[in-house]
Amino acid sequence: MTDERPICVSCQTSMRAHKNGVKIKYSECEAQNGDLYRCPNCGNKVIVGFGMKYVDHSPEKYDYIRNT
Repeated sequence: MTDERPICVSCQTSMRAHKNGVKIKYSECEAQNGDLYRCPNCGNKVIVGFGMKYVDHSPEKYDYIRNT
C-alpha cells in the first residue's frame, strides 16, 4: 500500500490532513476547493487534491486567494 500524503521537504515526514474543502478564490467569480495538509513537525502547509473550478458569486469568505 502506498502513502499518498505530501512529504515535507524540510522535515522529511508525511504531512497530515489539517482541513478538507478549503475554498480558494481564483478570480472575481471563479473558485476551487482543495485539501489543506500541514507538517506535524514544522507547520509547513500545502493545498492539494483540487476539485474542478466553479463559478461562485456568493459573498462568502475564502480561505485562500490564489496569486497568479
